[in-house]
Amino acid sequence: MQPEPTALLQRWYSLVREKRAPRQDFSKAFVKAFDIPTVLKSSQDDVDFSRYMAENFATLDYKIQEEAFTVIKHWSTVYPDHGF
Repeated sequence: MQPEPTALLQRWYSLVREKRAPRQDFSKAFVKAFDIPTVLKSSQDDVDFSRYMAENFATLDYKIQEEAFTVIKHWSTVYPDHGF
């Protein structure tokens, strides 16, 4: 039996988890990592960092669904602009 995946950013998230406004600010700040200008050529490091952040957001232990929806909403606006 394999252990359940854990986000490496979970400790940071747990610092702001109790209050709504800091949780939303945390989510909005970290999803900005996906705002890569389309005119720039992406390096392998950019791709690896995006995957790292996506895996962390996918495995965060969200307190309420609104946070997950915030992340999904942002991804759905960013990815079409980048050809995903």
